[in-house]
Amino acid sequence: MDILSHLSHPSITRIFAAWREAGPPPTLQILMEYADGGDLQTLIRARAKAGQRFAEPEVLRLFAQSLDGLAYCH
Repeated sequence: MDILSHLSHPSITRIFAAWREAGPPPTLQILMEYADGGDLQTLIRARAKAGQRFAEPEVLRLFAQSLDGLAYCH
């Protein structure tokens, strides 16, 4: 979490803080930057539920953003 909290890139959601809470069950709490458009999983599920598919340009844009963030991490 320490490494992730130092990343600064447009394709990576920033992490401001992280901590563990003891109580059954123990949990990891992460305070992250607000993602105005939501997360990718929610977007995919909403499209599937509505019976809509992603257009090719949308897929390419999302894929490029993912690869750009991954390349920054490496």
